[in-house]
Parts: sequence; C-alpha cells; structure tokens
Amino acid sequence: MPVRNRMIPDTDFLNWPDEVLALLVLNQPLTETGQDIFQNIWERASFRASVDGATNHLYRRGPEQYLPHVISALCWYEMAVLKANRLAPGLPVYLCDDQNIACLLQQGSHRLHVGTGLEGDSCGLIPVGGQCDHVSTTGLKWNLDNQRLKFGELVSTSNTWAGDNVVTVTTDQPLLWTMNIKPN
Repeated sequence: MPVRNRMIPDTDFLNWPDEVLALLVLNQPLTETGQDIFQNIWERASFRASVDGATNHLYRRGPEQYLPHVISALCWYEMAVLKANRLAPGLPVYLCDDQNIACLLQQGSHRLHVGTGLEGDSCGLIPVGGQCDHVSTTGLKWNLDNQRLKFGELVSTSNTWAGDNVVTVTTDQPLLWTMNIKPN
C-alpha cells in the first residue's frame, strides 16, 4: 500500500512539504507552548474547524485572523474527527492544543516522521468509529504486529518511540495518532 501522509518531516518541523490538510482545534487554551506548531498548521490548512470552547480561544487571539470554516458544539472529539473527515474527505485531519497534536490516519500505510525535538515522550493509536482488526507498527517501544485495537480490549495510549525518527503504521480502519508536545 502507498504511504499516505507525513505527520512530521525529517528535519524542520515548521518547513513541511506542500501537503493539503485540515485542522480541528479542540477546547483547550492556546498557550505559547504549541504556538509555532499551531500557527504553521493554521496557515497551511485548507479546512479549519473548532470544537466547543475552542472557538472562544480563537476569537480572543484575533476574530479576523482565526475564523474557522466550521464551528461545532460537539463535546466528543471522536465525533468531531469523524465530522471533519466527512466535511473534508481525503484531507489529512489534524487536531491540536498546546500540549498535544493528533492526526487521523486513514486505512493504509503511513510513515510518521518524529524525533524533531519538539515531541514529548508519549504517543498513541486510538481506533475511531469502531475497531481496527489489523494494525502493525514499527519504530515504537511497544510495536503492534497485526493486532486488533478496540475499546474494552486493547487501545494504545501510552506508547513512546524506540529512538528512530520514523514510525510506520499500517491499519485496516481509521486510527487517531496522538503525541504530546514538549513544553518550551
């Protein structure tokens, strides 16, 4: 299967290749910790949505500069991810706040570039909209080998990288890749 999207580039986090993407801003204050990352994704996103109180945070930062395409009152982020995916089909969907960044991985193989120095020490893979019957990874401390991810069974929320700068993920259903951002 072809590699679909890159979460973080090989070298410079703020100098991504020309990739079309969507951004979903969650109900978290936007502090200085993740400001450079947020600003870069905001400027590159062709589709922007805010969930719950995130709209208020954006408004306080600048009502003209930070106007999302969609404002949602959804309180469950999984539903917000599904809605953003439906409104912007085929675009990578990113979620961010000042402590975390996440990317919706569609069915297929993905190559995620980590190790830029901006990442914190934890990451995870969360099934979206049901279960994933076949998930395999490389580059993680606890890799998955054709395993099922399902709430009530196995959900990978407390993993970390194995020291490589690349993590690969192959999945048969959509997954949410999450990682925390190192504080400044």
